[in-house]
Amino acid sequence: MCTNVHTQVHPLYDGGDEATSGCAQRERATAGAHGCGGEHRGGELARGANHGDRRESGHDAREPRADRMTGARRGANDPQRRERILDAAIEVIADLGVQRTTHRRIADAASVPLGSVTYYFDGLADLLAQAFQRFSERKASLYRDSLERAVNRRAACEAVAELICGIDYVGSREMVVIWEMHAHANHDERVAEINLAWLRRSHESLALHFSAEACRAIDALIEGWSMHQQFERRPLDRALVVATIDAVADRLR
Repeated sequence: MCTNVHTQVHPLYDGGDEATSGCAQRERATAGAHGCGGEHRGGELARGANHGDRRESGHDAREPRADRMTGARRGANDPQRRERILDAAIEVIADLGVQRTTHRRIADAASVPLGSVTYYFDGLADLLAQAFQRFSERKASLYRDSLERAVNRRAACEAVAELICGIDYVGSREMVVIWEMHAHANHDERVAEINLAWLRRSHESLALHFSAEACRAIDALIEGWSMHQQFERRPLDRALVVATIDAVADRLR
């Protein structure tokens, strides 16, 4: 027997014939008959839509995805989620190193569902490469800005000394990330290319004030002295750094 239940329409439909139950159609054909199975059919539609969503996305239901009807992405109230995941990856690398960095640890650090981490990136290798890319671009921009502000070679030498001795360019945690990036580049060609691109950008920035030969030598001093400062755990002699940079620039004109 048919139960007297109102026909339910799934929200993906606009109320057309496809959303109407079979019993509801019979109601229009048979006077006095009651509707049948509307709830069951509506439940099937809902479940079918949910299963379809999972098949289409291939990701966890918690992940942001495009809405079928509007095209709007779920999680639109968190438009910086991808960038937060990349920044969280760098923090995890600084704390634990590349070898102990996992999707779950990154998700926890970014305060996002685990599914979001796998949604935005094509595996952990892709996530690490993009994180190192973002990190290197930020550092290259700081490097460039400091040298663009220098009005002459003397000021450029002081700017280089600040890159080495100061904390704005590379702090202790960031130095750890650089070491991890260099080490990881030995095993990942994509990260090796990111490393090389960063090196070239540094030379281009130094070339605003120094010769090509001086650029190579000064950039090596910047990275090497920064490492030594971390090893020794004490401040560098800034006067010595400035004198050395000036001597290299003068000798390699």
